[in-house]
Amino acid sequence: MTSSSVAYSAPAKLILTGEHSVAHGKLAVAAAISLRCRAVLSWNETKDASASVTLLKFESHFSRVLSFNNSEILQLRDKLYKSPNQLKPSPRQLEGVTKLTSKLTDEKMLNLASQCFLHSLLTVLGQTGADLINQKFLSKNWTLQIESKVPLGAGLGSSAAVNTVIAACLLDAFEGIKCESSDSRLKQVDAIVFENFAFTESVSIPQISVSVVNSKQERNTKELVGRVLKLRDENYTKFSSILTDLDLCSRDILTLLKNSSAEMSGEDFERFRVLCQQNHQLLQDFGVSTEKLDAIVGVAAKFGCAAKLTGAGGGGCAVIFLKSKTHQDSLVDELKNELSKLDVEIMTVDLGCTGVEKLFC
Repeated sequence: MTSSSVAYSAPAKLILTGEHSVAHGKLAVAAAISLRCRAVLSWNETKDASASVTLLKFESHFSRVLSFNNSEILQLRDKLYKSPNQLKPSPRQLEGVTKLTSKLTDEKMLNLASQCFLHSLLTVLGQTGADLINQKFLSKNWTLQIESKVPLGAGLGSSAAVNTVIAACLLDAFEGIKCESSDSRLKQVDAIVFENFAFTESVSIPQISVSVVNSKQERNTKELVGRVLKLRDENYTKFSSILTDLDLCSRDILTLLKNSSAEMSGEDFERFRVLCQQNHQLLQDFGVSTEKLDAIVGVAAKFGCAAKLTGAGGGGCAVIFLKSKTHQDSLVDELKNELSKLDVEIMTVDLGCTGVEKLFC
């Protein structure tokens, strides 16, 4: 029996500055970090087309395995997915995909992950001719296995990483499109800048030791964005003042990062620490921090580190920057001991990693 596979990985992301203000067109800086999500899509020939199934495994976060009959997937494709590409599922598509996944699981996160996978698969199949579908899909058993080191719902881009590796595997398997980063600069310690809802530039940043601290508090990005919008609607003057100050702070952080040497000087790090503190305080003013995130930032400040919440807030993660390798070696144990009293997950990560990578199975 002939067997084939493709595999890709994608990184988590860390917002260095610009949380919430970026949703209003302001500047934000983000970077890939070394926590990664990996997907392997495998397939083999089968003589019994009616028995062909698609298997979905989420080994890192879910223990269940879901099986979808290929002919049932094609029925949904023919009914709802033969229109031109669109950025997001239509209400009818979402209803159809949800109906299919809900028959197999009532576990919320697994159901949502399955819906994302099926929508991506159906979108690709919707652009594939009947002959190719018979040749490439219907007569094969498929297995998609996803492993992720990115915490779910923690503001580190777990959903984006999962969907990226799924899309990369599907495009490679069905369209022969190799989905790798071709920009060698992205293999350096780089960050990307967004403004006016668009990517503007890639910038090299100093080598900084980074720890991401997961508060283990559940949060909902949509709800937190809505909280800021409510402030805008109820007190526009306060909202506008915070937004302006956040944007100025983000620009100061970007300028500092761009102008610093490869290893940030003590003077530059102190300025960076003050700007991170200011950034966190402004996010507090937006009402998106929590007592636990504030406590994490407070512990970091006690040890002379730069720290702030990262992502939408309301739980999720804070990021702690240590000014040098020496600083890291001498303080990391003491810092971890203090943080452990808060019941958190501490992850030491590399900042500025490669984007989508094709793996060899």
